[in-house]
Amino acid sequence: MSRVALNLACFGPQRDPAAALKAAAWAGFGAAEIWLDDVPAAAAMPEMAILNIQPLHDLDAGLGGQVPNPAAARRKKMEALRYLGEARHVSARAVLVCLPMDPVTEPRLIRELTRSLARRAAHDDPRKPVQLWVEALSFGTDFSTPLAAWNVVRDVGLDNVRLMFDAWHWLARGGKLRDLDRINWPQVACVQLSDARKRPGRANLIDEARHFRVPHGGIWDAQIRALIAYLKARHWDGEWSLEVFSDELAALPPEDTAERLRDAVKALGL
Repeated sequence: MSRVALNLACFGPQRDPAAALKAAAWAGFGAAEIWLDDVPAAAAMPEMAILNIQPLHDLDAGLGGQVPNPAAARRKKMEALRYLGEARHVSARAVLVCLPMDPVTEPRLIRELTRSLARRAAHDDPRKPVQLWVEALSFGTDFSTPLAAWNVVRDVGLDNVRLMFDAWHWLARGGKLRDLDRINWPQVACVQLSDARKRPGRANLIDEARHFRVPHGGIWDAQIRALIAYLKARHWDGEWSLEVFSDELAALPPEDTAERLRDAVKALGL
């Protein structure tokens, strides 16, 4: 399981980060995806590799739309720089950048801001720059699929900007295997896996995404296994991660949560 990371979101929003990290290590996960509140615990446990810090939302805050808000733009810039600093602090490989969920009036601006932040990351540490992993959420308006996120990564055109491919969001938007051929997989840093208990609709998309995912064996089991087989056949060498937002899992003791997720990794053949 050395190439499989565990997202600490699996332990719920009220988690004890230190206990979650220890449980992930105990279960044999090779790395963790963490959130800002998890940084102190991660810094105190350097033996656990940190894949990324997440999520940095809405890079265009205060800049898009008809009425610019310079104060909001300054706050967002400071937030972005904090993410880069915390990533370096815990030796994380990347910051996860989620594309805007609201309608975007200037798509070009998203690319420019992503490029600017990536260049800042490279300038701060040219030998090992923090990467930006770009993700689209299925409940977004203009950016709602991995293909939309891939187009941003491709257009930015920098080596430290990669795609985060979330299988749940891909399938929630009706993703098909033929979509995969339109992505340049060497520029995909990580694939996040989770399944669904039932097919989400537009009205309950966020609720299902944030509370009711399952680790494996759900309605998309065949598609997820096909995705894994597709990438194995092409010798893709990126990272795998389990990101399972689940109230049921979060209610368990940390070791039980980690054990359930380890069982999912084995069931999926990773």
